[in-house]
Amino acid sequence: MNPCKPLIILSILIITFFPACSEKDESPVPEGDIIGYAFCFDEYGNRLEDFSGIQVVTEPDRKYSAVTDKHGNYELKNVKAGVYNLSFEKEGFGTMKMFFIQHSGGLPTIVTYEGSDDVAPFLYKNITTQITHIEFQDDSIIAGLKFSGEYIPERIDMVMFFSYYENFTLFAPDVILNFVLSAKGINYATDYGEGWQGLLFAHGETLYCKAAVYSFRGEIEVNNFLTITGISSYMLGNTIVFPNLSSELYEFSFTIP
Repeated sequence: MNPCKPLIILSILIITFFPACSEKDESPVPEGDIIGYAFCFDEYGNRLEDFSGIQVVTEPDRKYSAVTDKHGNYELKNVKAGVYNLSFEKEGFGTMKMFFIQHSGGLPTIVTYEGSDDVAPFLYKNITTQITHIEFQDDSIIAGLKFSGEYIPERIDMVMFFSYYENFTLFAPDVILNFVLSAKGINYATDYGEGWQGLLFAHGETLYCKAAVYSFRGEIEVNNFLTITGISSYMLGNTIVFPNLSSELYEFSFTIP
């Protein structure tokens, strides 16, 4: 008997055995649906009647996608288990994003914001309102606005970036503040004292600011009872992103009285 034969036979058995074991250990990744809802508003926070047409896409691969129905519901089908970011997109609207969605497969994963069942992403139409001037009077911020349509809102939401330095960039402001401005005559103004609060600048200092109109929240009533609030900003690293800021980021300056 050839002494090499047992070794050859054993080698063949090892080669044929281990691939079989390897294939057996590769369990399929579980799949399941990801479901949720999203809403859309005009640039002033007025609810639209139809929430359809919002495309929901996984990122960064963009492998799975779905489109909302008129009620804002969407369903990503047969998504493999994993951690996903979601992008909410609609032409003419600001793009919203949600991060680190944990999807285990099997039962559907219901997407909520910060663990709340009644909070969802809100998309707003891109801003068309122009800011013509900004002043600081009697502890109030006063802004002149020019609207592209006939609708004149009673209030406007504005984000303002303040700096000691002229021609500063939005990545290096000294203070970022959000304001609600109400219509007062031909201009819009904050309530008395609201403009000064939080600025942290001394009297007599010259401030430079860049401002943009945006809608930061929306509300809808469900069954005439439940009010749903949503998000229209998100954090990207250490930077807050307002997805539907106007492009009117002109620089203004004034002196704190």
